[in-house]
Amino acid sequence: MYQSLLIQYGKPVQPRKAKEQSRHLEDTDEMPIKLPLDNAEAKNVLLSEPPIDAIEEISFDKSYEIERLTRQQASSAPWYNERKFRLTSSKFGEICKRRSFNAEYVKSIFGNNDLSNVKAIRHGVENEDVAKKMYLEETRRTMYKCGFVVHPFASHLGASPDGVVFDEVHGYGLCEIKCPYSKNEKFLLSVRKWPDISKKDP
Repeated sequence: MYQSLLIQYGKPVQPRKAKEQSRHLEDTDEMPIKLPLDNAEAKNVLLSEPPIDAIEEISFDKSYEIERLTRQQASSAPWYNERKFRLTSSKFGEICKRRSFNAEYVKSIFGNNDLSNVKAIRHGVENEDVAKKMYLEETRRTMYKCGFVVHPFASHLGASPDGVVFDEVHGYGLCEIKCPYSKNEKFLLSVRKWPDISKKDP
């Protein structure tokens, strides 16, 4: 029997003329909007598997609290605790493409594995602030720190954007930073063709 899943699409938030115009990285408690957005359009999608009874909805207030308490992301214990039993955006694409699952793989998804010794991960962590600074200089936007955002109606899903950005024309948006570790020239040339890529060299 097919079941349905509620999917939501956030409507754009209208620009506000306040502190957002300062064009820099704001303090963790200064973000003018709450995530997740509560002004969303809903759509049902058919699933071939029944939902899990253990997955419960949580309130928007609880979602707001989780986001606020986890803005230090990997530097805070609450961030790890909230991610433990949820599917995160960093793993979602990989999971959708996978054809089979076993206990070891499931454990790797929900476990807090220490990746600090992985060279590519360490490279990304070391260069993220540099990339943020370059992005803000290039776009003249403001960026706010963002925590772990949990979907109230599907509390098994969550994501940790690298930042919430604002400009007076487009309003608010999310920022995801990637610092490629590959030294493959062909790969680097392909990256420069991506839309909106910064023209500055690292």
